[in-house]
Amino acid sequence: MEEIRWNDIKICYKVLILHFASFHQSRKDALATTFQLSYNNLSNQTKMKLQKHRRKWLF
Repeated sequence: MEEIRWNDIKICYKVLILHFASFHQSRKDALATTFQLSYNNLSNQTKMKLQKHRRKWLF
């Protein structure tokens, strides 16, 4: 039985992640723009509430 080569698995995994990230970059940019536009249309009071809760959403 052939030994599992972890190095090959790691390389495949990295390539997959890079491909996924580049493929979805345009979609992420579109979402960010949409969010920014939505955020800009909010009232100042709502923006202040969001700022208070912002830390909960950050990873």
